[in-house]
Amino acid sequence: MRSASTSLQRPAILVLFATLAGLVLLVAGARLVTPSPLDAPIGDGSWTGRTRAWFTTRGFYRPEVDPQTGAQFSWTSGRSRLVFASLDRSQPYRLRFDFHVVRPEGAPLPDVAVAIDGVTRGHTSLTSAIGDIEVDVPTRRTAGLLVVLDVSNTWTPKDGEARVLGIIVDDVRLEPASGHFTVSWPAIGWAALAIATFATGIVLCGPPLPIAIALVAMIVAGVDWLLWLDAAFIGGDVLRLVTIGANVATLGAIVAILRRLTAGRHALWPEWPTAAAIVIGLTALKLACFTHPQIALTDAMFQVHRAELVHRGEYFFTSLTPAPSFEFPYAVALYVAAQPFWSWFRTELDLANLLRGLALIADAFVGFAVYAVARRQWASAPMALLAAAIWPLTRAPAMALGHANLTNLFGQGLFGVAMGAFAWMAAGGRTSPIALAAGGVMLTLAFLSHFSTLSIGLILIGATAMGVIVLAGRQAALRRVGVWMCIVAAIAFAVAYVVYYSHFNALYRETFTRVLSGVDRASATSMVADPATKFRRWITEDQFANDYGLPGVALFASAAIGLVWLLRRRPQDGLTIVLGVWALVWVAASALGIFSSVELRANLAATPMFVCLAAYALGAMGRTSRSGLAVAAAGLVAIAHDGVRVWLFWLGR
Repeated sequence: MRSASTSLQRPAILVLFATLAGLVLLVAGARLVTPSPLDAPIGDGSWTGRTRAWFTTRGFYRPEVDPQTGAQFSWTSGRSRLVFASLDRSQPYRLRFDFHVVRPEGAPLPDVAVAIDGVTRGHTSLTSAIGDIEVDVPTRRTAGLLVVLDVSNTWTPKDGEARVLGIIVDDVRLEPASGHFTVSWPAIGWAALAIATFATGIVLCGPPLPIAIALVAMIVAGVDWLLWLDAAFIGGDVLRLVTIGANVATLGAIVAILRRLTAGRHALWPEWPTAAAIVIGLTALKLACFTHPQIALTDAMFQVHRAELVHRGEYFFTSLTPAPSFEFPYAVALYVAAQPFWSWFRTELDLANLLRGLALIADAFVGFAVYAVARRQWASAPMALLAAAIWPLTRAPAMALGHANLTNLFGQGLFGVAMGAFAWMAAGGRTSPIALAAGGVMLTLAFLSHFSTLSIGLILIGATAMGVIVLAGRQAALRRVGVWMCIVAAIAFAVAYVVYYSHFNALYRETFTRVLSGVDRASATSMVADPATKFRRWITEDQFANDYGLPGVALFASAAIGLVWLLRRRPQDGLTIVLGVWALVWVAASALGIFSSVELRANLAATPMFVCLAAYALGAMGRTSRSGLAVAAAGLVAIAHDGVRVWLFWLGR
């Protein structure tokens, strides 16, 4: 009885301590880290499309950029609103709008009225086309602030344009009377709930205490930092973190139930709940970062608009590559997967986050797949757990997520799971009907998710299967795995072609004819530039490169060491063959992208291979000596550093 009580007390204490520590850190950081005053444009009109975290708007038009000065600005309509959902009102504030006015010649300047919480606090008849409007925000007992701008003498620039324009707001400035911002009690309560649910999900999975503490510490730091970022604790963004935390707690409960139901049945793999905790915790943090208001939108709205076409019943359409603009089918599996949840989300930004979430779910399953494959082949819990930990921190999936090529990330996640099923069989040296069926279904869905997944996928599956068949030696059972991989891949391609890609035969003929004609050879654009230019773009990850994220020095070096060790120590292992061929395909596909106009996004497709090899190398180092363990730990930190830098890049930090 005592041990059961203790087993419950420790997780509860950890959750409580994490919650209290997180709140103390949040309040201290709000005072010390948040700049005062806050001063920024309404939003970002550039390609990143970032929005404000400290307020939300309604009645403002999409932000724009002045082409001459690069300054951001936003037009109001006749009535526009700003909502500071969680602003602490225990102190007064000074609110200022910097504006300018554009009107046709001879048109009167407008009047502007500013209402605070429904009470008009300022009414100005503008006498100049540029200036500022300042109002005092009084104290009150409840948190939150609603600001309404009413503009008279609105105008429409030209016939047929739907916009009714008021004034141009260049910047919003909020200054607290005390000189620093404080966290309101409602925000403290929601933040406590977010941290507690995140931590509860982790401890319910049942990882060892040191791992649980490390994961929870990262979550506390991450949640607080995201609430400090652009003063999100003043706005309503904390509710998004509560939603993510609630899902983490739900997943943790599911893992706890499965752990109890399977107790004793899988004694050889007792650490699988720890792998679940690692993947769930790190993926949740990744989702929290990539759905923050300050995350770059990039192509997220493009994805939403395509999904809206599917919602209206249109399933077959194309897209264009970067110049020279080859047209290709744009598969829709992600959009179809989103449809059952489509009506739950009101705004385009919410729908973009839905698509991001689904893409990350598919990506997270690859983390479980690399854990399972590594565990089966190498019978080492540390190596398998390292694979699970490295996967969410890799660069290429984060780059794809940042670019918002969500269909590609979703498809590559499903493809990674399919490859995991095949590698599982190779690791065991025999076929499995369940693994074949799972791999076949995942592979088919992956092919129906993105054209580049189909392209690189067929090459990778074919090469891997041939490698297994040729290099299996006397292992007849392993050779059968390669044969079945070919059969399943052929079936998956046939289904994908009949269901979707057969509708674009005329497009294939047109593109093939264009390539043979050589009309694009003289171009210096991204896909048909000279090899030296393309190599420079590839190695520097230039914005014109059409691949996502090299693995990074730490992951690449670790993987290279792991491959050399495997080839020397375990050359006949099924997984060694799979990973070795996978590495060769990455080299060949990368070279093809540099020396031709065929770019297959090999970096994204090869990431699971890099992760498995790096996990083997770091795990083997850690077992050699204390110095080896220190080197392995440093390698893991370096890999994590490279990955988190990508997260911060897309957050503008």
